[in-house]
This record gives sequence, structure tokens and C-alpha cells, in this order.
Amino acid sequence: MLNSFIHFMMYTYYGLAAAGPRYRKYIWWKKYMTTAQIIQFVVVIFHSVYTLTLHDCNYPKLFNYWILSYALIFLVLFANFYSRAYNKQMTTSQAVPGSVTRRCLKVD
Repeated sequence: MLNSFIHFMMYTYYGLAAAGPRYRKYIWWKKYMTTAQIIQFVVVIFHSVYTLTLHDCNYPKLFNYWILSYALIFLVLFANFYSRAYNKQMTTSQAVPGSVTRRCLKVD
């Protein structure tokens, strides 16, 4: 049920985004959608770990490990996206001397 709700949110967002620039004002909730997706992966991870620790659970452990791995990978990917998209970028003036900052090269 959680997955269905998340996908409903995603496809609603993508539909509005594809409808053109005049609908951009209706997709202000992109950050919250990403947060909901991250929460979904955390819930799946906890559920997988919980069912793996049950000794009387008649659920295939191999499939459970697969789901756990899948959710962990997507959690890392979405957390990385969230960090890059929504956390403030460090400017060159804020950088610690000797550190490396991300820079973009403009190609004409």
C-alpha cells in the first residue's frame, strides 16, 4: 500500500512536470516526495530485517536478502540525490583551505 501511494505521488508529479512550464507552480512538493521515498526505503529495510530475524517465518530468505539489498541501494541513491539537490552547496569562499569543492565547467 505504501509503495502504491509513493508511485501515485511520483506519477502525479511527472504528469504535472510534463504538462509544461505553466504547471510548474503545482509541483512545489518535489522535496517532500523525495523524503517520502526515503522513508519508504527505511520502512522496507526494517521490515526485511524484522522478517529475517523471525525463526518461524515461512518466507524465502533469499528473496528477503534481495529486497533488503535493493532497498539499501535505493536508500543510498536517494539520500545522495536529496543531499545534492536540497542541501546548500558549499561555495568556494566557504571552503576550508586545501579542500576540494565541486565545480562545473561551462562548455559552449
